Amino acid sequence: MTDANDKNKGTPLTLSRPTLGLKKTVDVNRVHSVAGGRNKSVQVEVRKKRSFVTDAHGNIQGVRSDSAATMDSEKAHRLKVLQAAIKADEEAKAKA
Repeated sequence: MTDANDKNKGTPLTLSRPTLGLKKTVDVNRVHSVAGGRNKSVQVEVRKKRSFVTDAHGNIQGVRSDSAATMDSEKAHRLKVLQAAIKADEEAKAKA
């Protein structure tokens, strides 16, 4: 009995309990319970937040991120490749 008392000497007795709180999860892969006690992992897509800027006149304009600039350059590159493929196809038809 004295051993049990010696272990508890360092911790004070309190009546209050720690508060419970909810935290946002960051997990992308979530587990979905399926019938029969099985689990299935599910891919969850997270939406990006849109950002807007208000100018001096009170007009709201969307802010373009780096990904939007990348998309424009990628579209231009795809257009060049497509035009080159069409030109090569026309040349192949002219030779035949």
